[in-house]
Amino acid sequence: MVEGVKQLQINNIIQPFKYCIHLEKDELKPSFDLGILDRLHLPNQENRKVWRSFCANFVDTDLWQDPAYDRHGHVGFAWGAKRAVLDKIRLYDRALIGGADHIIAHAAAGQINHSCIAKSFTDNLDEIEAWSREFHSIIQGKIGCVKGGLYHLWHGDIAKRDYLRRIQKFTPLSRNILRRDRNGLFETDDVAVVEYMEDYFDRREVTEKHPDSTEDKNICEQIVNINTREADRCFENFS
Repeated sequence: MVEGVKQLQINNIIQPFKYCIHLEKDELKPSFDLGILDRLHLPNQENRKVWRSFCANFVDTDLWQDPAYDRHGHVGFAWGAKRAVLDKIRLYDRALIGGADHIIAHAAAGQINHSCIAKSFTDNLDEIEAWSREFHSIIQGKIGCVKGGLYHLWHGDIAKRDYLRRIQKFTPLSRNILRRDRNGLFETDDVAVVEYMEDYFDRREVTEKHPDSTEDKNICEQIVNINTREADRCFENFS
């Protein structure tokens, strides 16, 4: 967190990690030796569970310009931005089944109508282009990252996420979702939308364990303890 604050003194937006690791079920840390993977520009070519972030590639390689998702860097997990940025423009919130992080990454880098976005959000490109141009004008290419790794806890098989197809299928359905509740969240009674969402989560959901199992609680408690210690350390550094 401290390094993230430092990065945001000179940048407008960051990913607070250099590389990320997809953990296996019930893991809290990798079961393999990272070795030199965290220093490679394309670690996912050696091990599909280890990726560099998009922002890390933006900072010290040209890979962020590569049209292939497997090469330009991971756009997800976590982002940080100056409050002044969010005061000027809201985050893009029309990617209702996911993918907004992908839009944010390419927009921040000035990659308007990037092929990744064009092949995903084919039914909403005009709106995304308008938002992306405004967002880039505010970010002005001031993009950074924080050194170190991020562990992504297992919560289902990645293959079941169906990242690309779910966006392609759902975006046409979501175009008419315009109503917001009092908190600004989109809501709808459209049967087709509701059925698609329910079916999607049924297909990707993990049902082997009850969420209240003792093992799951123990893992959650360990995560909370780790996060609490990190927060305490951050505040000590600022005090």
